[in-house]
Amino acid sequence: MNEIKKNQNIALSVTITEIKDVLEQSRKSVAVKVNQALVATNWKIGEIIIKYEQNEQVRAVYGEKDTSVFI
Repeated sequence: MNEIKKNQNIALSVTITEIKDVLEQSRKSVAVKVNQALVATNWKIGEIIIKYEQNEQVRAVYGEKDTSVFI
C-alpha cells in the first residue's frame, strides 16, 4: 500500500511539473506578443508625430532657419 501511495505522489508531482511548464511557456509567449504589439504601437505613434512635425514631408528640412541669432 505504501508503494502505491509513493507512485501516486510521483505521478502527481510529474503532472504538476508538466502543468507548470505549460503555463510558463504560455506566459512567455504572451509576453513576447504583448511586447511586439507595444513596440509596433510606439513606432506608429512616433511615425505619426514625425509626420505632423514635418508637415507631411518625407524628410525633415534642415538649414532653412536663420541660426545667426544663436551666435
